[in-house]
Amino acid sequence: HDGGAIEAVMGTRWYPGRLPESPPQFPAGTYQRVAAPSQHAHDGVLDLKERRYQLTIYDTDYSRGDDARAVVVAALDGTRSAWDGVTVSCRLAEDGEDIDPAPGGVYGQRTDFYRTSTAA
Repeated sequence: HDGGAIEAVMGTRWYPGRLPESPPQFPAGTYQRVAAPSQHAHDGVLDLKERRYQLTIYDTDYSRGDDARAVVVAALDGTRSAWDGVTVSCRLAEDGEDIDPAPGGVYGQRTDFYRTSTAA
């Protein structure tokens, strides 16, 4: 994946679960694992693990937030890599947006990804 493209747009403004009350700068994002089902075969649990993660990008400017979301999707969707013999792939599951801003004038751009690997 192109982590450099994500970092260029988002910096290190990623937070687990929820956005802080006063993020230092926008766009800013949150991440959370939303599903981690076990996959079984007749002879037990498979080594293949699939996790679903939700990334939400927030910004006070709708278009800028949507542009940041597009960079994240382009950098992650369809990627495949190997780390120490473990194959990891990422694919887009679902995309959503908040047309109306939340209190404080912040728009959210929600994107879910499946991360599949041969290890937990």
